[in-house]
Formats: sequence, structure tokens, C-alpha cells
Amino acid sequence: MKHYAGKTLDYFWVEFSSTEFDLISLVEQIPNLLIGKYLAIICFDGGIFVPTEEERLRGWNKIKQVSFSPVLTKAELKGPIFENHDQWCLFENKSEIESMTDFVNYGMFTLKNRDFELDNIDPTWDKVALKNDLNQTEKLQRKFWLEMKELNPDNFILNGDNFIYCSKNEKEIERIITVANTVYN
Repeated sequence: MKHYAGKTLDYFWVEFSSTEFDLISLVEQIPNLLIGKYLAIICFDGGIFVPTEEERLRGWNKIKQVSFSPVLTKAELKGPIFENHDQWCLFENKSEIESMTDFVNYGMFTLKNRDFELDNIDPTWDKVALKNDLNQTEKLQRKFWLEMKELNPDNFILNGDNFIYCSKNEKEIERIITVANTVYN
């Protein structure tokens, strides 16, 4: 299964096309990467996640545009807390962040370096437009890493056109790659 991986700042990351591996795959196959952590939902289906009354009674709360879970359990992961176009930050300790850019709503947001595309461009395509697109990608990536440095989550998950998982723990990335290649190949 094709994936991209790297390390930026204190984070190891892996990226797949969401048609090959996604948040549902992660929750079903490797829930232990999430259980025991605190979740901040930045985006749910491209918008704001609003906890239900039942969820609030279990410890969920919402501050401004971000919803926060109690410590994640298998039961919490069975709730309707994810969809398509989701963006999560996970923390080992309870944390409250005020906001984060909704990178999931930028079509085809990626962490991979796209410069190789200039060398392989079809001669009939608009090279200037591609350069502008690559510049926009680089700008978004810089903004992403600045926010990651500031917010300092233990994990980050983006489930949009691409599935991106960032972790301070390299073994988590290795585990995801192994499961993706074993289960989904």
C-alpha cells in the first residue's frame, strides 16, 4: 500500500490516500493507539462537533469551536464521534486548546513534498498554475507545523482526502504502516 512518511519537529508522520486507509480503519484495527488519551475534535465531517446531552453527561464538553472528550475508551470510540473530513488532536493529559486551522477542509491537504511534480509535469499542463499550487501547499504546511509546535498535541489525525497521522512516538507510525500493509493489501 502506498504511503508517505517523514519526521518534522518532534513528530513522525504517515500519510495514505483515504481510499486505502482512514480513521475508520484506525479505530477498527488499532484502537489502542487512541484509548487512554484525551481527544480534541477540531472538525467533524468538515464542521463543528457538538456533543449530545448524553455525551456531556459522560464528560464531553465544548469550548468555542473545539469539543473535548473524557479519557477515550472502547465505548467512546463506538459513539458517532467520527465521520469523513475529521480533524483530531490527542493528548496524553487533559488539555484544552482554543482553536486550530481546519486543514481537513483544504482539498488534498498533504504533508508530503510535492516538488517532484514539476519534474514530471505533462507538457500540455500549465506549469505556472502548478507552481502556484505547490507554493500554496508549502504555505499550508508551514502553517500546520507552526500550529503543531504551538498546540503540542501528542497525536494529530486528519481524515479527509488523505489520512494523516502524526505522533511523537515513532512506534505508532510503524504500527499503522504494518497494519495497513497487512490488513489492507
